[in-house]
Amino acid sequence: MPGSLIEQLQIDSIDRNVRTSDLLRKALLVASKLDVPGVPEWIENELSGYANNKDVPPYRRIQGRVMAKTLRGWMPVQFPTHDFEKDVSEQTVHQSIATIEEIIAEDGEPRINYPPEAQRVLQTMFSLETEFTCFHFKPSIAAILDEVRNRILRWSMQLDKAGIRGDGLTFSPQEKSVAHGIVVQGVLNVGVIGDIQSSKNIAVGEQAHAGDVAAKDIQELISTIEPHLSSAALPDADNDPFAEILNDLKKEGAEGKVKVSKLQPIFRRLLQAVGKISDHVLAAGIKVVVEAWMKGHGLVP
Repeated sequence: MPGSLIEQLQIDSIDRNVRTSDLLRKALLVASKLDVPGVPEWIENELSGYANNKDVPPYRRIQGRVMAKTLRGWMPVQFPTHDFEKDVSEQTVHQSIATIEEIIAEDGEPRINYPPEAQRVLQTMFSLETEFTCFHFKPSIAAILDEVRNRILRWSMQLDKAGIRGDGLTFSPQEKSVAHGIVVQGVLNVGVIGDIQSSKNIAVGEQAHAGDVAAKDIQELISTIEPHLSSAALPDADNDPFAEILNDLKKEGAEGKVKVSKLQPIFRRLLQAVGKISDHVLAAGIKVVVEAWMKGHGLVP
């Protein structure tokens, strides 16, 4: 058996009989012995799971198939545009590597349920009081394990090339210093149901041209999106921009008719803020409703 932890790490990285979760624990031991910054946090997140969207690496975002529960079982959902379907069907896997390994080992097709607010958005947009979920192919989930193994392998190879091998569980001060530089350079790189376009689901004015907009149409839009905006989370935001934007819309909606030119800057601010919402399903749902309303009233988004 190799005497160096680095050699063991490389061999385990290409050995499919070694669980990825066990490989991560060995990588955590190596990172701890080398006192490298950043890497232990990434490994801990992979071992224990990610607590929020902001910290989740891109390789944990996977595409699935959105389905709705019916009397005949799960049925695929029909979306009006490919982009909207892509946004809603992309989900982030927060679970620990050990949990992902168990999911892959289980029979059947894995699925990730939407959180309550995303469920309400989908139910509103499709006018369907039912449960929505997203099914995923196992190879897409297994790719997460492969990426983790690849990153550990690349990292261990770079350590080896730099002459960092150690003696058993011990590394020299010089090896630790070189290992820090490798991590700083980013070697590990831690880093068919419903039709939402129907007039039943989205309030569209009678006049789809630039001019005046009826105040009641503005009020209907506000009543549609306000409940969802109230629960929207914006990462790293010092304040909630939606309260001010909705207040401006309510002021305009208090009049009989409103000029399109007065609404355009407000809607630009609204769409910019919506684009920063953490929950991409919620953001995509609100965006589709707002843009459809704008097009119906002569405001090109």
